[in-house]
Amino acid sequence: MSNANERLAYSVKSFAELSELSESFVKREIYAGNLKAIKRGGRVIIPAEAARAYLSEGSQSGNADQTQSVTTQV
Repeated sequence: MSNANERLAYSVKSFAELSELSESFVKREIYAGNLKAIKRGGRVIIPAEAARAYLSEGSQSGNADQTQSVTTQV
């Protein structure tokens, strides 16, 4: 059973802040289909399960490549 304090979903802004990604990058990932999001009440929200999956697996659109390029530049 899940914790009563566990979030069910995140706004684009809160997900961006928690994951240390920019809001514009998060929106691009949503529109590209790499991050699952739903529209409710005029807001775009990211289900907690989708947020966890995205962060644990990475994006299929090249997040790993971006990480690699940053790592190799250091």
